[in-house]
Amino acid sequence: MYRRARLLTALVLLLAIVALLVAAVPPPVAGFPTRTGYDRSLSAPGAGPVAVGDLNRDGLPDIVAADARSGMYYVFLQTPMGLPASPTFTFQGAAPQRLLLADMDNDGALDIVALGSNATVLMYQDNGTFGRTTTVPTGGGMAIVVANLNLAVDDAKDVALLAPDLLEIWFQNASGGAWSARADVNVTVSGYHDLDAADLNGDGTPDLVLAKPFALLVFPQTPAGLDFNRFPQVLDSFNGSVSLGLAGVAGDARPEVVMTTVDSVSGYAELSVYTQDVGSFNRIAKIAGPFTGGFAVGDLNDDGVPDLAAATLDQVTSAQTVTVFLQRFTGGFDAVPSFQLALGSATSDYGIATGRFSGRTFSDLLVRTDGAILLFQQEDLPPVLIQAIPSSLAFNAGGSGAALVDLRNYFADDHGVLVFQVVYEENPSVLHATIAADGHHLDFAAAPGWFGKGRFQVAATDGVPTHGPVPSNGFDVIVNAIPTVTSSPPAQVRAGERFQYQVTISDPYPAADLHSFMLLEAPAGMTIDAVTGLVEWTPSTSDVGAHTVVVRVADSHGGTADQTFALQVVPALVPPPTMPIVAAAALGAIAALAAGAFASENVKYGLLMIFIPLYSKIKREQVLDHFVRGQIYGYVLANPGEHYNAIKAALNLTNGSLAHHLKTLEREHFIKSKRFGLYRRFYPMNMKIPEDGFFTPNEIQKTIVDLIRSVPGITQKEIAERLGLTPPTVNYHVGILSEHQAIRVERAGRKTHCFVVEGGSAGAGSTSGGGPAAPGPSAPRPPA
Repeated sequence: MYRRARLLTALVLLLAIVALLVAAVPPPVAGFPTRTGYDRSLSAPGAGPVAVGDLNRDGLPDIVAADARSGMYYVFLQTPMGLPASPTFTFQGAAPQRLLLADMDNDGALDIVALGSNATVLMYQDNGTFGRTTTVPTGGGMAIVVANLNLAVDDAKDVALLAPDLLEIWFQNASGGAWSARADVNVTVSGYHDLDAADLNGDGTPDLVLAKPFALLVFPQTPAGLDFNRFPQVLDSFNGSVSLGLAGVAGDARPEVVMTTVDSVSGYAELSVYTQDVGSFNRIAKIAGPFTGGFAVGDLNDDGVPDLAAATLDQVTSAQTVTVFLQRFTGGFDAVPSFQLALGSATSDYGIATGRFSGRTFSDLLVRTDGAILLFQQEDLPPVLIQAIPSSLAFNAGGSGAALVDLRNYFADDHGVLVFQVVYEENPSVLHATIAADGHHLDFAAAPGWFGKGRFQVAATDGVPTHGPVPSNGFDVIVNAIPTVTSSPPAQVRAGERFQYQVTISDPYPAADLHSFMLLEAPAGMTIDAVTGLVEWTPSTSDVGAHTVVVRVADSHGGTADQTFALQVVPALVPPPTMPIVAAAALGAIAALAAGAFASENVKYGLLMIFIPLYSKIKREQVLDHFVRGQIYGYVLANPGEHYNAIKAALNLTNGSLAHHLKTLEREHFIKSKRFGLYRRFYPMNMKIPEDGFFTPNEIQKTIVDLIRSVPGITQKEIAERLGLTPPTVNYHVGILSEHQAIRVERAGRKTHCFVVEGGSAGAGSTSGGGPAAPGPSAPRPPA
């Protein structure tokens, strides 16, 4: 049975140097769990207990093994290269049944505590040797622990021995290191098999724990000393031989109770873990198996969580193994072993231990057998690329490319050791990559004023000389050019008139970059199309005055540009009164033609053309200088095929003003028109007027239909969020598609859900202006 103790000791520097020369042992090509056999066999003749501790205070665990028959001790001092194959030195001492390492004389160096058949011998370490000894007349016992059990008096290490039906405690005299001829304390403890000591409640003082079938007994240490007036806790167990250990398993900074109970008659055994609760222990894990009693606790897959290793015996082949149960979560051990390690031809085990036995940063496992110490080394595999580094990495020209990518997201190592290097740069003179100071981020720096794309590749190693670099995929990094606004906004708008400003931009790289528009500051009611950048607003009389507008354009790689401009709203013009005589003379003619005008907008348009010559002739190069005329021309460009009434309603114009400006635009060959049934449609001059009546949605409407088809029942709000459009923009286009029966809109409460009408036709809706809201069969628009 392996016993753990608190370990602090040292040997002289000369012995460590000698051990370094004989311990140059390379790490295994493969270890557990891939390899189930032992990797090394350290020579330790005879059979007996083993103890682990840092004897020479170099931060590495060392090993002391003993032959229980001859009393020969074998000391293995570890170096950065691992443990030597043969003992660093040996010496003759008392034949032990149990072996512990502890600083018994408080000099900072670990001493050897050997429980024999009739006494306990302390072998003090002096200058790397163990020649000075003291005998404590304990007699024989089943288990022994060393701890500060009398802190109310001194801080010297004391000895607690579990004998049949009796707990004996010897207090060391701190001033002279003397021991009494008899036990200082005797406590009757009937039927207990094992004991251990640890600080259970975090008060800095060790407590005693005893175990037997069906019971745990705790003697806590108080300011007055050990409190023996305690009752055992009854356990759900069975009759058998009990082995006990206290170790941190659950990660709550308090030790747990780990126990094996073995029925030697039936061969049934259990391995259990109990965690502390208020005044009691609760079992969090129970594993049944062919356990023989010995076990060890340690991290055996380098995930930072303690695991369990227990000695087992195959009931059929009688082969001895060590079975490992990895902890998947707190207290979560699989009932089936994670893996098993074979002892080969070894016939017995006298102790199991985990620790850093190969000079590496993670734990291995050793087993003391007849004539040897078998070392099972944890495997150390090369790093692996777990996912490709994407080529979507980007930063803005003139900005920082520091910590652009965390390489730990793309590589993994079984022990978390990753060393990165840049192995390829396409053009380092303009775009250079380096590993950041933290060792795992990749920093990029671009030449001033440069934008474009560069290709890179990195590699990872884990520091093992036999493991070559593991390369990544090649990946691109983009240095994004910042967009700039190239358009100039109008400075003035009249109250009651519609304001439109088309934002235009320049973005040299990437060429096919996507952009979105937003208003950071604007008067109430002003909107911007998130896709096209069209700013629209109809100010009212209350808006007269100066306003600040801030427009932002953002590209898909994080580049943004803002344009700030002042917009002055001036009062609306008051038209002069019509002369009564002219009004009276014209009233009859107007009344006569009114019916025809309301019946057909062609009549209305022709009637208004009578008055067009009243307006003065202007030069062609000055045609678009007029604000309203520019508005009309821009609206026709954006809405080819729109009819007269719809233009009038959209721009909030009077009949006379609209007719005059349309005539001027037609006369100067900026636009052209064609009659379709009752309506006259207007088109840009360079656009072919379609002859058929098929409704063709524009690109935004096509995108909306495709989205509705893929997500039936989607709401207008969801469409706006997915396409990056404003709700008014979505509502406008959904209205057109619904009017032409391309989609169906259903209302559920306050929400509207959209569905595609497969095979539907484009019907004609109507607006407040009296005509269709968009071209119908009798008035086509050109294909989008």
